[in-house]
Amino acid sequence: MKVKYTEIFKLKVMLDKANIPYEFLDRSYIDYEKHKLQYPFYQIIVYEPMQEDDIEPMRIISVIQGHGTYGESEDLLEIQGCLTSKESKYDSVAGHLDAKNVFKRIKKKYNECFEKVEE
Repeated sequence: MKVKYTEIFKLKVMLDKANIPYEFLDRSYIDYEKHKLQYPFYQIIVYEPMQEDDIEPMRIISVIQGHGTYGESEDLLEIQGCLTSKESKYDSVAGHLDAKNVFKRIKKKYNECFEKVEE
């Protein structure tokens, strides 16, 4: 049996290796109305580094993978944040992305944010 939703876990490993902090949420649920089917659903949230005056962290990106997401059938990720100018022109999310693509976006944005904090 092929395991579904592997890209989100690949991304998790990449973030760990790069020491980029994130929040991982398992938002899976069971639909009792449809014969107790379980719908796996995972989310990774990466925040900007906190500064002294910050009341709460600003989100850089939210990455989701699970039932109903753009790219679900291809085992790919959907993101909100870190969009290209072309992507943001047409929508507030982008889907059908692999872990490597999403990681590059996160790393670039996180490094930019970290440089601002150090100034």
